[in-house]
Amino acid sequence: MIKVSGVQQKNLDKLKGEFYKKLLILHLGDAQRMTKESAKNQKPALNYDRVILANLRRSRRGKHHDLLQGVFEDLQTLPTGSAIRIPLAELDGITLANLRSAVHRASASRGLGIETLSDENNFYIWKAESGTK
Repeated sequence: MIKVSGVQQKNLDKLKGEFYKKLLILHLGDAQRMTKESAKNQKPALNYDRVILANLRRSRRGKHHDLLQGVFEDLQTLPTGSAIRIPLAELDGITLANLRSAVHRASASRGLGIETLSDENNFYIWKAESGTK
């Protein structure tokens, strides 16, 4: 150990205090800088769950899905020259315009040409002949 005078000891203590202050400031500055950088790089919390697209059904399931599914199942086995008759009274509040739109939208998505007709009581659907629709 080195012997120092009282004045030298005071100067050493002063230097030591200043050194530790600067060291602390440097350390805190690095910590704050790291916090800011990590905050910039940090992704925000998600509001909703994520799902894999491969697990999703990509088709639309509208209000008239069940009705249309039955219609197109019947159309697949429908012989040429025949039509499906859907009584309008049994549509449970579905308007003729909405039914016609839904049928045409579904047939277009299936690539199936159809034709429709209606009277005051029924809605008729049949497969279009080749060369039409």
